[in-house]
Amino acid sequence: MQLARLFSRKMVTRDDQAIGSVDWEELERLTTRLGVLHGRLESAEAVGHFGTVNTLERDLKRVWSERQRLLDRLINRVVHQAAT
Repeated sequence: MQLARLFSRKMVTRDDQAIGSVDWEELERLTTRLGVLHGRLESAEAVGHFGTVNTLERDLKRVWSERQRLLDRLINRVVHQAAT
């Protein structure tokens, strides 16, 4: 959880409170989850488990979207902090 530690210490909001490390930890968790799902997808494709492939592709899409929303929110916070 290196991102969480780095940004929770260095990024401070206008109210002088640290940006929650929870969001950075969640970003790392989602990124790790994408890696795991991708590995499972490759394995399922290699052995021809197409039902599993469909499920994993759906899960990858959901986790990717969730990660992107979180990343957008974190970027907005960092940009806002830099502007103030």
